[in-house]
Amino acid sequence: MTSKIAMMVAKYLAREVKKFAASDESDRGELLGKYKITPVGNGLFWCELDARDPLRYRDEKTGLEFSPALGAFKTDKGSIPKIVQRVKALGLQLKEDDAERSYLIHDSAYQSGTVRVRKSGADWSPLTLTREQADALMHDCLSADSTPDGKPISRATAFAVYQAVRRFSGGPWRKYRAQDKVREAAVAMILTANRMAMRKSTPPPAQPETGSSGRMAGGRADGGGATVRN
Repeated sequence: MTSKIAMMVAKYLAREVKKFAASDESDRGELLGKYKITPVGNGLFWCELDARDPLRYRDEKTGLEFSPALGAFKTDKGSIPKIVQRVKALGLQLKEDDAERSYLIHDSAYQSGTVRVRKSGADWSPLTLTREQADALMHDCLSADSTPDGKPISRATAFAVYQAVRRFSGGPWRKYRAQDKVREAAVAMILTANRMAMRKSTPPPAQPETGSSGRMAGGRADGGGATVRN
């Protein structure tokens, strides 16, 4: 990631984190790209992004695009905490399919702790996220999302989901980061074991041959050079 884009990303995320979800400032962006989602049982789904045209959110103000860092991942589309899904508030769009694209981006960000970012048309670069940044990005996605029948997600719904995630989704984030540490420790152990195995399998350096008197072949036993006689 170039320093110019990195600075732009930092400013964007800082702006989104500081902005109140209920403010009057409109979020101008759009959700683009393709993906395939397949039920795998027990309320879980397998999501695969289109390699050439992946699911992504594009912010209109900066031109930055954000896409899941995971090309394929398992999801329950559960960015709305269960306690909030049971709320029957009039007008709130709290079904998991009502803003599926936003929840897929958010779920991947929680699982990996990262997101891919780019300026439109440029190469993707990985970006490590804080939980606060992942939730702010979800809010922007919600503000650009719609229901399966094309009805825009309301600002009230975006606000309610954002606030619910901020209050009730700390546990899943900590669980995934703990899994990251376990994986990192396992990789470190494997690398250490591989290095030790390579050392054991490497033959020791060959020693120079010596004669019965202790002299090295072609020279003197005291390390001097060979004597040449006419």
